[in-house]
Amino acid sequence: MHQLRPHLDAEAYLAQVLRLQAERDFRLARMTVDGMVVAVAGLRFGEWLHGGRYLEIEDFVTSKDRSSQGHGSAFFDWVTTLAREK
Repeated sequence: MHQLRPHLDAEAYLAQVLRLQAERDFRLARMTVDGMVVAVAGLRFGEWLHGGRYLEIEDFVTSKDRSSQGHGSAFFDWVTTLAREK
């Protein structure tokens, strides 16, 4: 996630994630390959009166060290499946 938000230090980022999890149904998801994190997403479920439940992708990043290997596409497919299941 640091690749996407380099201005945040680890301590401030962790504090913000914990607050969002407690207050706003925020979830941090990751995809690993061979024990290495290759993609991360910040997800939030919500609901509108006019449209029902939805999934918002707040952040989505893949490892620059593992780019062009299909991880982003596979992870996005997993996020889409999660949204449909919920």
